[in-house]
Amino acid sequence: MLEHLADNGIPDKKYLAIQSPVSGAERDVFFTCGHATEWYGQTILPSADTSFGEWPDSSVKQKRTISIVRVLDQVGPLDSLHSDVQGEEEVIFPACTDLLNESVKRVHIGTHSRVIDAMLFKLSKHGWQNHFAFPCQTERVVTSYGLVDFQDGVQSWINPRL
Repeated sequence: MLEHLADNGIPDKKYLAIQSPVSGAERDVFFTCGHATEWYGQTILPSADTSFGEWPDSSVKQKRTISIVRVLDQVGPLDSLHSDVQGEEEVIFPACTDLLNESVKRVHIGTHSRVIDAMLFKLSKHGWQNHFAFPCQTERVVTSYGLVDFQDGVQSWINPRL
């Protein structure tokens, strides 16, 4: 990521790079590490001996999360927040709804279960407007780009207050 930012002339003061799992609160977790360039499934796991992925050099390490509230406090108002947190969205978004309402214009969320797909629609109770939503694990979904199969789902929400 840092190489990409540098290659595109993005000044250091224009981004915040944090090498830590993000969650709703700061806590110690077990986290998969390794093969990040081939496999984007690095995730928080329930225990150190949980198997996740078939990558020979991957490992599970204990890490300290950073809370989404702390991240948002450090970056200030945002035009857009993109989240792909491998199931942790169920913990993150309820923990920061008030701060999102005050400081983020749009969220684009990768989803990882049908339960999470449904849970995120609670954002509409806070005044957010759904721009689009495609549930995870669906096939041959009609989109403006044609038929698409979704392994992960995707939702986009707009904050009309900002």
